[in-house]
Amino acid sequence: MPRPGRISLKQFWTRRARRLLPALIATITVTCSVALLIGGDILVGLGRQVLGAATFSNNWVEVLSGTNYFDASSLHIFTNFWSLAVEEQFYAVWPFILVGILSITVATRRYRVGLWASVTLATASAALMFLLFDEQSITRVYYGSDTHAFGLMLGAALAFWGNARYANASARGDKWPSARFKRPQILQGMGWMALVGIGTLAILLPELEAITYRGGLVLASLLAGAVVLAAVSRKGNLQRLLEIRWLKWIGVRSYGIYLWHWPLIVLCHYGLPQQAEWMAPFIVVTASIIAAALSYRFLEQPIRTIGISAYLSHHLKREITIKDRRLIAPRPLVPVFVAAITMTALAIAFAPTKTQAQQQVEAGQALIAKQNHIAKAKAAAHKARPITGSDITLVGDSVSLASAPELQSKFPGIYIDAVVSRSIRRGGLETIERLLAKKQLRRVLVVALGTNGYFGDGTIARLLKEVGNDRDVIFVTAHAPVVWVPANNADVRLITKQHHNVYLADWDKAISVHPELLGPDGIHPGPTGGSLYANSIAAAIAKIKAAQSGR
Repeated sequence: MPRPGRISLKQFWTRRARRLLPALIATITVTCSVALLIGGDILVGLGRQVLGAATFSNNWVEVLSGTNYFDASSLHIFTNFWSLAVEEQFYAVWPFILVGILSITVATRRYRVGLWASVTLATASAALMFLLFDEQSITRVYYGSDTHAFGLMLGAALAFWGNARYANASARGDKWPSARFKRPQILQGMGWMALVGIGTLAILLPELEAITYRGGLVLASLLAGAVVLAAVSRKGNLQRLLEIRWLKWIGVRSYGIYLWHWPLIVLCHYGLPQQAEWMAPFIVVTASIIAAALSYRFLEQPIRTIGISAYLSHHLKREITIKDRRLIAPRPLVPVFVAAITMTALAIAFAPTKTQAQQQVEAGQALIAKQNHIAKAKAAAHKARPITGSDITLVGDSVSLASAPELQSKFPGIYIDAVVSRSIRRGGLETIERLLAKKQLRRVLVVALGTNGYFGDGTIARLLKEVGNDRDVIFVTAHAPVVWVPANNADVRLITKQHHNVYLADWDKAISVHPELLGPDGIHPGPTGGSLYANSIAAAIAKIKAAQSGR
């Protein structure tokens, strides 16, 4: 133990390693072993994920690889480890800053140096998130250690505030400066309001909007600090709530629950048959708690007590006596350790490089690239002429790309302009305007852009104004497990009732009856699903033909 008044960084990092590494390694190896048994898309990018998780660099590895944290089509096993990486990077850097702060404090006897330094760093981090926010690259500010450090720094500021304001609190028997508040009921009320505020923000803050990253997350951190301040004050209702026995039990094992919950969600997503998906929430909750409890009891606590090397020595080998000779023999758990490590290595080695959806999208891109030319659109098309593929322009996203072979088969000569991750506000409207300017927009425009972001107020109206009344427009409903899809579908269903030249291709309704035709990501269709996608557009074109015959 370091002498009083001394800081031992070695002991600090040793304690952190004992606390975090054992459960982390167990989660990685067990999860990878199960993933190997499942096979397929779940293994894509596994080597990169394991590297990031094991080195506490998951956040930066994913940023550099271009992964979108909010993309429902890319369920990575260790996505949730980004926050652990931020925490560990903080542990690597902050102790050196702390030593400097304490040196200045001792030399100048200015006990608020740490407080103001922490507040300044928290402000700088929040400002960086505010300035770097870009709706097209949200993952950078969400994953970044620099842009997401304000919560940790506000916690440090709170600790410094207590030390600076009541440097002799321990001598008086106070546990925390808030214990000396003259009106503790005010502090308790503040804690309750902050707790309600955190719950409200968790429900209302949108994942992809500027308000979340330009103040929303900072406000959540400030409210969390208020809850902590109230929780360590004099006894009150808030403390009694937090001291409920089962809540304390969960809190003690929360690290393990944090590690296990997301990998189990992904394993269930890929491993359960569709008819059993309803079981996933029960499996995830139950298995997360059981795994965390076992890890805490048999792995984390023993290692925190005796250390990693002593734990391994005790569980991996034993002394036996044969003919008066003492020998070292492996314990029965050795095969389990070896099997887990071996299967993890095999899972990484045999991981495919592309998901099924990516392969389908790339096949669609290759097919589209073979188109010889784009027929020039005519501003005034002859409406009585039958509609063929050469009359159709489709502007879409990766779902359209995955369905490209079936679209080409259903509508020979169709022109498809589709890009991965495109939305109507991120490339979609600009593409339509560009085709219009070059007079390359055909008499029927199919818009399939509801998967990757909100349409937004006025966007559809602007599109229809640009296209005009001389063309028929078909909006394809989207189908994806993201929050904006129902809103987008409601918008296009409404707009078709307000314009005589706007029609609906209800892909969402069609595929909802046959979810088995989707790939493992639940978004991109396979070949049979692609035919259903093309048929939904064909049904809308049939409505156009029927309307034309009645004109």
